[in-house]
Amino acid sequence: MQHKEFFFDTGELRLHVVEGPGVGPPLVLLHGATNRWQEWLPILPQLEQRWHVYAVDLRGHGQSGPAADVAGYHLGRFAADIAALLRERVEEPCLLMGLSWGALTALFAAQLAPDRVRALVLEDPPLMLRRETTENRPILE
Repeated sequence: MQHKEFFFDTGELRLHVVEGPGVGPPLVLLHGATNRWQEWLPILPQLEQRWHVYAVDLRGHGQSGPAADVAGYHLGRFAADIAALLRERVEEPCLLMGLSWGALTALFAAQLAPDRVRALVLEDPPLMLRRETTENRPILE
């Protein structure tokens, strides 16, 4: 399948996004920690038969820009990046799918932009590793 690549400016950094053919509703894929969009390559051909796929390099991964400092790697910043992408570049509410750290990012992004997410697929989210804070308490409940 033919893919196109683009960079999305979040206002803080640039996210690298690979977009598949425009077949079907949008599916946004978020990889796990220390990985990149290519983590999804083994299943992309099957997904692209039904979905308009966007595979994202999360901040500090792959070709996406790094955060300015260590505070920029807080889960809330990852989620804000994805919420901005959903609002500004994905044309309709999407299926948001994440693996591991990407699943946590998807969960928090859906909370930030609920009108842009029609469903979530959370693959192996490390919820038991998250310390409860005032930010994540409502989400984890």
